[in-house]
Amino acid sequence: MSERSFADILGMPLNQIETPKALPVGTYLCIVKGQPEITQIGPNKTDCVIFNLEPVQAGTDVDQSQLREVLNGEALLDRKIVHRMFVTDKSKHRIKKFLADDLGIDGTFSLRQSINEAMGRQVYVKLIHEPAKDGSAVYENIASTSKV
Repeated sequence: MSERSFADILGMPLNQIETPKALPVGTYLCIVKGQPEITQIGPNKTDCVIFNLEPVQAGTDVDQSQLREVLNGEALLDRKIVHRMFVTDKSKHRIKKFLADDLGIDGTFSLRQSINEAMGRQVYVKLIHEPAKDGSAVYENIASTSKV
């Protein structure tokens, strides 16, 4: 399935727009898709790196019937799991773990070099579900990542 253009989305009737269903809980083999984005998010404009992860395979702990229902004919590869990691002095150990331990990037590289080396690397992602604060939806969130 190809991504719809901005013009296509603007032309959609509101009654045809649905909230995407969260992927079922469990472990997914993913590939870092594209170059990670370095940006600032939140009200305090906190520095972060956004990794787009493409799930290529669901683990044995994923309910296959739920997965088929959620995908509804769509390929698993068409989904995207967004992994946002803050880059602060107090959180730098988390991004180091992800890059060095989980993605297997050489520990002698700088953080900047390591981020640039992430594209195309594989990682296991454990998804959990978390309800929206108002209870209107359920979101998939990354509980943990691990080395392939």
